[in-house]
This record gives sequence, structure tokens and C-alpha cells, in this order.
Amino acid sequence: MEYKRKNVRSRYNADASQALTDGLVAEIVLEDGEYKKTQVKNGEWETKVVPHVHDAAIEINEETWIVPIDAVRTWQSGDTNKNYGMPLPKEQHQVRAHFIGQKEDGETQLWTVQLKNEMAKNFRADTFRMLTFYGLPNEERNAIYGIRNKTLETLTYIDILDEDDPRWFDTSSFNYEDALVENMGEFVTDLMDIEAYHQEIQTQQGLKIAITDGIVTSMNLKVNENTGNRVIWIEPLDANYGFEDEDMPESTPVWVPSHVNIDFGVGSDIVVIGRTSQSQKKDESGYPIDGEYNPVSINLYGLNVRLGTGLAEAIDTLEDDSLNYW
Repeated sequence: MEYKRKNVRSRYNADASQALTDGLVAEIVLEDGEYKKTQVKNGEWETKVVPHVHDAAIEINEETWIVPIDAVRTWQSGDTNKNYGMPLPKEQHQVRAHFIGQKEDGETQLWTVQLKNEMAKNFRADTFRMLTFYGLPNEERNAIYGIRNKTLETLTYIDILDEDDPRWFDTSSFNYEDALVENMGEFVTDLMDIEAYHQEIQTQQGLKIAITDGIVTSMNLKVNENTGNRVIWIEPLDANYGFEDEDMPESTPVWVPSHVNIDFGVGSDIVVIGRTSQSQKKDESGYPIDGEYNPVSINLYGLNVRLGTGLAEAIDTLEDDSLNYW
């Protein structure tokens, strides 16, 4: 959250009017002994007197403050965000984890588990590993809500349960990729088509996830100071076949968060799940270049190593991470 607050302040300092227009901040100005708040909500400028400066405010000078605002109108699921236009707290912990699973005696399907506050802060779960937990299901929304003092305390991996435990079953032969195709097939794309897929899902409401696979071509394991990410690059499995050198597809960067263990090296065959993003190219002065974009990248949610090689030596570069993690 601190990184986001610094980013919002930087954008306000660079162009206050644009930061307000984008709904990123509300501006509070002390005038004639009154705190006047200005913000843009649903495209409309609103100004009103408020009783005090919000405790999440960032001081700009002795008479001006900005308050970071929740600018998300709707969630990826299509649901309306009830906190749209409201101040973001100084510290916020929230997790929306997508998983394939089933209720007891239910059908296997795609679910979203939603956790807040301490549950979100302490949530840890390996991807591509079977687990069980208690939660409150909402079948209309395909959602599972966390239960305080229940959900995290009962989260257990199936493969460590005793065989006489009624929740245990043999997970060694489970085909995760078949489960992905059967329950999340609409999100599966070939890495060769990742840019077209990215453009397509930007126009659609609902969950925006990409599931693809590739061969690791290089890695930079130096942790980015702002995001905590590392980066690996992957290319299509058949990238070396049928292409002239000048037509070889570019490797796709994958931003790997700190909680994901990189226990494989260059040459590994991996399946990745994440959210695609694409930044605009900039000129030497740092201004965006119209119509020119960097390659699509993937902000990693989880991965599965089909075939791993030894861990490669980190490639230390001074290249700045100009992409925002999702």
C-alpha cells in the first residue's frame, strides 16, 4: 500500500488535474477556515466542505492534501465495487484467489475465494497443489467467503493428511492441465497469440486471466525494490521451428512475485497463470510514443513446472521495471 501511495502522490505532482480526472485522488484545500474537497466521480466534478482531513490523506503543503481514492468501478467478475469513489485505507489487505474445486458432494468448478484483513494478510497456498478448507459458499457468484477463525485454521494440503482422514485421496495422478482446460478453457491461449488475446480481453467484462505455457529463455532474479518482483522470460514451445531468424517471436516477460519459489532454470518447460499487461513505449525524454507499445507481459499468479532444469545463475541487469504488477 505504501508503494501505491507514493505512486499516487507522484502522479498528482506530475499532473494534478489528470490525477483528479482519472479518479485516483480527492484534493482537500483549506480555504477561509474550511476544508473543501474536490474529486471526480462517475465523470462528474464534485466539490463539498468536509469536517476534517481524512486520516489517509497525504500532505502536499500546509493548505493542501490528497486522499487516494478507490477508482475501480466494477470488479473483474462484473460485480459493482461498493467502495468506488471512497478513500483507500492507509493499510489494506485483501485477497481474491481463483481456484478449481468443489463443495462436499458438489461438482468441480471455478471458484473465487475472498479474504480480508488478517485472513488476507496471512493467507498462503501453493498453486497446483490440492488443499481443503472451510468457507461460506455463494453459488450464485461462484464465490467462497472466508470465515474468521475457521478458514485459515482448516486450510490443509491433501497430500499431508492421514490416509484414514475422510478428506484424503490420492492426488499423485491428478491431471491439473486437464482440469484447467475443462474449467477455465476460455482463458487458455497459445503464447504465440498472447498479444491478440490481451487486446481481446481488454474489451470484455469479467475475469481477465491468461493461461499459457512456454520455455524459460532467461531470468533476472534481482528483486525489484518497489514491487518485490523478479522476472523470467518465456518463449513458445515451438519457437525454434519454422521461423527465419528475423521472424522469431520475442520472449514474453513474466513478473514473478516474492512468494513464488523459483526452483527451476533456463530451458524449463512451465505452465503460467496470470494477468496480461502492456505498457506504451517512451522516448528519450520519458514521453509516451503514440502507437508504439512494449511486448505484452504477464503478472504471475501461479505456475506449474512440467519439466525443470537446474536453477540458473541470476542475470543482473540495471534495466528499470516500468511495468505495474496485478
